[in-house]
Amino acid sequence: MLILLLLLLLLLLQLLLLLLLLLLLLLLLLLLLLLLLLLLLLLLLLLLLLLLLLLLLLLLLLLLLLLLLLLLLLLLLLLLLLLLLLLLLLLLLPTTSLLLLL
Repeated sequence: MLILLLLLLLLLLQLLLLLLLLLLLLLLLLLLLLLLLLLLLLLLLLLLLLLLLLLLLLLLLLLLLLLLLLLLLLLLLLLLLLLLLLLLLLLLLPTTSLLLLL
């Protein structure tokens, strides 16, 4: 009877140990899942940052293009002004020479 009781106790102890091991395994799995989730979140954040950086770069490129266009327009305006001045000079030249002849 005593041996039977001891065997039962040993079996109960083994069962308890198995339960504890299972619980530990579950905890480890949960921790691994949490770590994976954190890694995924970090990756997502990095991707978002990269996207933001790309957007900023695109915006900078657009601004540079606009500046270049403005500079080109200014140059064109200056050229037109110069042409107008030359035309005015050419228009005034014959009249001044005619006035000098008179």
